Amino acid sequence: MKSILLGCAVACLCLNLHARAASFADAVIEYTSGTGVGSFTNPASALGAPNPVNGAGVFSPFNPSFETSQLTRIGNGGHLTLRLTNYVLIDRTGIPELGIWENVFLVNSGTTANPRAGNPAGAFGGDSAVVEVSEDGIAWYALNNANPILFTLPGNYFLNSGLLAKTAPANPEYADFGKPFTGSLSSFDGADSAGILTALDGSAGGTWLDLDTTPLAQVGYVRFSGVASGSTLEVDAVAINSSLAGAQLPEPSTWTFLLLGLGLFAFRRRRMQGLLAVAWLALLPCNSARCSTVSSFDDIQFWIGTGTNRAGLLIDWYDGKNAPGSTFGETLAWGFRWQTGEDPTGQDMLLAIDAVDQRLHLAFGNHPTLGSYLFGVGYDLDGDGGTFVFDANPVNEQGSASDFDDHIAYGFNTIGYWSYLTGTPDGPARPDLATGWNYAAVGAPGRNLANGSWDAWVFSNYATNPDFDPLPPSIPLAAIVPEPATSLLVLSGLLVSCLRQRRS
Repeated sequence: MKSILLGCAVACLCLNLHARAASFADAVIEYTSGTGVGSFTNPASALGAPNPVNGAGVFSPFNPSFETSQLTRIGNGGHLTLRLTNYVLIDRTGIPELGIWENVFLVNSGTTANPRAGNPAGAFGGDSAVVEVSEDGIAWYALNNANPILFTLPGNYFLNSGLLAKTAPANPEYADFGKPFTGSLSSFDGADSAGILTALDGSAGGTWLDLDTTPLAQVGYVRFSGVASGSTLEVDAVAINSSLAGAQLPEPSTWTFLLLGLGLFAFRRRRMQGLLAVAWLALLPCNSARCSTVSSFDDIQFWIGTGTNRAGLLIDWYDGKNAPGSTFGETLAWGFRWQTGEDPTGQDMLLAIDAVDQRLHLAFGNHPTLGSYLFGVGYDLDGDGGTFVFDANPVNEQGSASDFDDHIAYGFNTIGYWSYLTGTPDGPARPDLATGWNYAAVGAPGRNLANGSWDAWVFSNYATNPDFDPLPPSIPLAAIVPEPATSLLVLSGLLVSCLRQRRS
């Protein structure tokens, strides 16, 4: 199934007021089903609270959601990205912040009239997935050291209903979906209905995750992926700890669902006919906390594409200009993701970022024997809409920026040149700025990206570097993420471009 973007939340009409009081996931950002998911392919089924009653009776530890309208299934190769109604604040006290309800139920060792958990308690339907969280939908942080998390704890809807009742109680009392359940499966050992409700202590159960290991102050997005081959994950609901609810996330209606330039790349190369997934732009403005220096992938804010493979791109103008409010900015950093099996190059990464980041402007020249080359790079550093004009005429090379405060550098024959460097060795951290960079062994079209690789484009002036030494990039700043009013949320499939043109 192709990736799906839903620009608005889908409300579950059967939710009661108590369930609405909790903060749930309210919008699907992206969904790819993966393999073996059957007909459970409606990503909106993961939004809001679980249904209080399903085809078998009330939602309880013995009777979870199980219908296609209630669950979103993810198989091997699939992923699901959800936006929360409110940010969840991370308080660093060990209190779980994020609750997940999956298709899990206690094994009944009693009867239908008097259900009871086994001793020890057993659960059926638990599945595993890698869980990542993000403040802005761009920079992602994997929980549990990027290892799959097993969901084995059941959920509950009513406090005054039989746990295998067929209908909701006449005067319902509701469990709290915003109250973390901090027990474990053994909390239910040998318990009857009353004992199970006592163990839940008013909580609606679910598997609750502690986000303290992330460097974030708040989380607004959650992503599920990494489901093992032959397995599936069924997501019923995602909610946040009500005591840690922060500001409401920007409404989807304020987003601009447009594409100016590029949605997908079709890399028609020897080992690949796949599609590069869409780029995601944040809905939060750049500020001093987010516009930080970059020493690893985790510091990059502006990511393009989706997938488990990552590469970093640095551009250094060597012009001494810094971002407003920062002592850095001469070098900027972007991130690039792709799926395993795709075969992107350094050129593909550069053009993908240029197509999406509206502050960045590239110009190319054409040499009669060397082919296409990067001539000029401009960047609207202060975000006021500056324009750039380049003329790659080899006799009279020219370039101009409407705003003196913006980055601009250009040349090939007369002024200087844009050198293409690769980090040595490739790795998850940024290469050492002084010794970790060399001229690329091949041009950008022939540079096949590897997971963990870094590329840099650095402008070198002939006057200051007559020996053509590879100038390393300076300390990079995370590229500026657009504000909500000007950001672009790219939709997949609007433009497919074959990137076979030589760029060096």
